[in-house]
Amino acid sequence: MRILLVNHEYPPQGGGSGVATKHLAEALVRVGHEVFVLTTADEPRRDEEQGVCVQRFRITPPTGQLAGLRGWLSFLRRGPAALRKAVAEFNPDVINSQFLFPSGYVVARTKTTVPHVASTVGAEIHDPSRRFSADRNWIMRACVRRVVGHARVVTTSARDLTTRVRALYPHARDITEIPWPVPPVQPDSRSRHELQLRDDQFVITTLCRLVKRKRIDVLLRAIQMLSHADVYLVVMGSGPLEGELRRMASELGLASVVRFTGQVSEADKAGYLGRSDVFCLPSDHEGFGLVFVEAMSLGTPVISTNVGGQTDIIREGVDGFLVPLAGHAALAKRIETLRTDRFMLSKMSQTVPERAREFAPDVIARRFAEVYERARRTL
Repeated sequence: MRILLVNHEYPPQGGGSGVATKHLAEALVRVGHEVFVLTTADEPRRDEEQGVCVQRFRITPPTGQLAGLRGWLSFLRRGPAALRKAVAEFNPDVINSQFLFPSGYVVARTKTTVPHVASTVGAEIHDPSRRFSADRNWIMRACVRRVVGHARVVTTSARDLTTRVRALYPHARDITEIPWPVPPVQPDSRSRHELQLRDDQFVITTLCRLVKRKRIDVLLRAIQMLSHADVYLVVMGSGPLEGELRRMASELGLASVVRFTGQVSEADKAGYLGRSDVFCLPSDHEGFGLVFVEAMSLGTPVISTNVGGQTDIIREGVDGFLVPLAGHAALAKRIETLRTDRFMLSKMSQTVPERAREFAPDVIARRFAEVYERARRTL
C-alpha cells in the first residue's frame, strides 16, 4: 500500500505528535508499505529517512513557531498546493492526516479523491490551557467538523478523545481507537553517580515542555510536602515557564532537591528515566502521553492524573497511580507510598516494561494499516 502521511510538524521540528508520526512512518515501511511524508521546514527539501520519503515545503514564520496562529495560517495557505503536488507524484492509496487541524483541514479542503483517514492528536479537540480547541472555540469546532465529515475514518489515541469527539460530532461515520507507537528507549549504562545522583535518594523524574498544561507547579508543591524525606526531582525540558518554575522552586525552599536540566539528549533522557524510582507528570490533560510509555520501557513506574489518554496506559496500582487534577496532596501521598513500600515499587518496576511493549511501533503500524484498508473499501 502507498501511504501519504501529512503532519505540519515532523522531527526535528515539533513535539510528541511529530515524533509519533515518524515512528509510525518508519514502522509502516518495516511491515511492507511505501510511505511518503508531507511536512514543513524553513526551506523546501526532500530527505530519505529510514526508507521514508520526507517532502518538506516552506512556511513562514519558521517551523519553530508553528504552534502559533501565523504558522497555522501559512500552513493553511501553502498546504493545499503542496498536497496536490505530493498526490500527483506519489499516487497514494490513502492519505492519513495527523492532527485534525491544521493538517486534516488542509486535506479536507483540497480536491482529491484519495481516501482520507484523519487522526486526532488531542490538543485540537481539548486543551484546557488553550482557547483554540474544538470544545472551546466555535471556529475550530467548525473546521474540525469539516474534517470529520470528509474523513472515511477518524482515529483517536485513547478513550478520552473518543468520548470527546463523539460528544462534539455525534454523526461521525467511523471512529477507531489506536494508540500512538512508542519504541522502547535504549537503556543508558551510566550509574547514578555518573549522573550526579545519590544512591540514597528517592529520585523522581519528569520530562515535558514547560507549559501551564503540564502542571509542574503541582509537582513542586508535592515535593515540598515531602521535603523532610530523601526525595530528589529532575525536571527535563524547557519552555516559556522555565524561569517562573525555577523561581517557584527556590521560593518553596527546594533549590537543593530540584534539578532543572533544560533540553536533554536521548542518552541523558534514558539515563535519568532509567535511574529514577518513579516518573511523575500531573498534566491537566494528555491526548496520549508518549513519555509515560518511554519511562515504563525502562522499568520506571509512573504517576499522573486521572483525566486524559494516560488513563489508557497506566493501570492503577499495577503500573503506577492516577491522582486528581491539581491534587498536589494526593500526588505527594502516592509518591510517599512508593518511597516507603519498596516491595510495591519493585513489583511495578518488573511489570511496566511488558506493558510498554504493547505500544511497539510495528504492532501499532499493522493496526493503522488495517484502518487504511477499511478506508479504501468505504465509499
